[in-house]
Amino acid sequence: MSIVPVAIAMVASFLSAIMMLGVSAEIYTYGTQFIVLSLSHLLGILIICYGFLPVFFKLQATSVYEYLEKRFGVRARVMVSFVCWIQLLLYSGIVLYAPSLALEATTGMSKTASIIIIGL
Repeated sequence: MSIVPVAIAMVASFLSAIMMLGVSAEIYTYGTQFIVLSLSHLLGILIICYGFLPVFFKLQATSVYEYLEKRFGVRARVMVSFVCWIQLLLYSGIVLYAPSLALEATTGMSKTASIIIIGL
């Protein structure tokens, strides 16, 4: 695939109801201090691009998990994979719950029904 569809897919995967509801509420409550988080993301991206990616490229590693297996063994790869799976599981719950609250407030639908509908 070319760069454009991959970039669009990556941006779409990071946009969630938490971002749409939470960022606006955060800026409304605390002002533009949120820009510090955006600047730190930019700094982090630069560190990853110029610090980590050359190491992965030199080792011909296709993922962080492959690098961890080469460097620390299979147990480290499995442990990190499990921790990331737990984090994604908890994050997915919040991603489903946040828009269900908005749907409940606007339509009067029950939380359980709105979570099922959003999940589907």
